[in-house]
Amino acid sequence: MVLHLLGKKSWNVYNQDNIARVRRDEAEAAEREREKAQRGRQRDAERRMVVLRGQEPGPALDEEDVEVEQKEGERRREDRGGAGRVDRIKRRRIAGEDDTDRDIRVAREIAGLDGVAGGGDREREFKVRSAGAGADAALLDAQGHTILFPIDEKKKPQTESKDITIKPDQKRLYDEKDAWYASSIGDISSRDIPLNKDVWGNEDPRRQERSQRRMASADPLMAIKRGVGQLRETERARKKIEEERRRELEALKREQDDEGWGEE
Repeated sequence: MVLHLLGKKSWNVYNQDNIARVRRDEAEAAEREREKAQRGRQRDAERRMVVLRGQEPGPALDEEDVEVEQKEGERRREDRGGAGRVDRIKRRRIAGEDDTDRDIRVAREIAGLDGVAGGGDREREFKVRSAGAGADAALLDAQGHTILFPIDEKKKPQTESKDITIKPDQKRLYDEKDAWYASSIGDISSRDIPLNKDVWGNEDPRRQERSQRRMASADPLMAIKRGVGQLRETERARKKIEEERRRELEALKREQDDEGWGEE
């Protein structure tokens, strides 16, 4: 490609038009930042004034919400050709209003505008949907839950609470009968099993000895006593070894003394 044609290409980053466009975008971005900072300072000043007046300030609106709402408004204006009456609905939160209340209010206003201006299928569909629960259908039920699909109270199934009657015989059996797991445990624990027989009645002469040994092994006091006994046994063995060593040393010393006297 000839170099003198490169500057005339639209995709060339050094094109004068592209350079001007970049500078214009940077200037617009800086202006938006200044306006954003100015709006933030103005909003903070207004909130301070409300606090100084002794009033409760409303929830602060995040700047990201503002940008999102502006983008949504631009998109709706482009889709509707700039005529959208819905764009005039105030989507910002009012003082004392949370996100859910704002969404419900906006939905009501949009539905009202569509019913007045649209006329046609949307109005008829809205009337058909709201006919089942009445024109003034509540958005919340008795428990405070949001009603997404209204239900006609006339068609709603009625559930009646029936009193459960218990016969005297059944009540007596219910009071007397123990749990299914209590009877077996109670029978096993209450049975008198001989000490020299097992649970099946077979001869087991060492049953009592094993039981006592098992109880002793599980008793912490017996474990302490066994430890003390082992310690004493170890101490006696150590003393015995020291005594034998002392005797051997004394015998060896006597032998050396006897040999020394014999040489003299």
